[in-house]
Amino acid sequence: MSEPSFLFAHWLVRPQLRETPADIGQRFLDTLDTLSAIDPLFTPWKVLDFAAMAQVSLAVARSRIVSIVEDGVVRDDHGQSERKSGYAAIGVTDNPVASRIAKLTAHAGSVYPRGMVQLEIGDPLAPTDPSIVKYQLFRQALLAMTVRWQPSWSYACAFRMYYWKAPIVPGAPLIRYNPFHIPWIAYLSPALSTGFVVPQSDVRIEHAPGGGLLLSATEDNFDPANPDHLRRAGALAEIMMARTGDKAVDDNPP
Repeated sequence: MSEPSFLFAHWLVRPQLRETPADIGQRFLDTLDTLSAIDPLFTPWKVLDFAAMAQVSLAVARSRIVSIVEDGVVRDDHGQSERKSGYAAIGVTDNPVASRIAKLTAHAGSVYPRGMVQLEIGDPLAPTDPSIVKYQLFRQALLAMTVRWQPSWSYACAFRMYYWKAPIVPGAPLIRYNPFHIPWIAYLSPALSTGFVVPQSDVRIEHAPGGGLLLSATEDNFDPANPDHLRRAGALAEIMMARTGDKAVDDNPP
């Protein structure tokens, strides 16, 4: 295997709310503004205009965010809108350095019980710049998104292809394939954290603002080549699967 690296450093939030395009648009803009205030990494934003299939400035998006979200309605195989499946909104930072580009994607407004909000940094062709993987930055952004979208759970993780095939570095435990991948920081809502018993692990557990629990594999900057960080990440993944009931569909992916 090649040397370990981040392919995605991202926050994933599963909202509990069912909202209108106006609600989704306002919450999406609020999220962009909140992230922008946290760090210059999250600036400047451009928003995808689905009708024009082009990115527009944040100022333009503000003036017509409802129509942008409405144009992001989920469509079936024949191109017909399926409003019951919800709407999408996408923002991307205008950063010339590919490994520092942030992308915020929101899928919300569905009649089904779950939506998704995801913030990605980097991509498979441009692994995340490790110099920006800082605990305080990730923690602050994860909590900010959690407050905005009120999820049942959320997490920040690293991802590497085939991490489940063999230990990433010598001396590290094998992390089994799971929907949280290699989690670093995670949140459990009050409902999911009720009755939580602290497991025998080095995962740090603290009360989150507004209720619920915040769990951290390490308060250091996450290092995907550190066997101890990987061991704690594996323990955090097991905790999240146990509390959320979300397990890999295929326990032995290709």
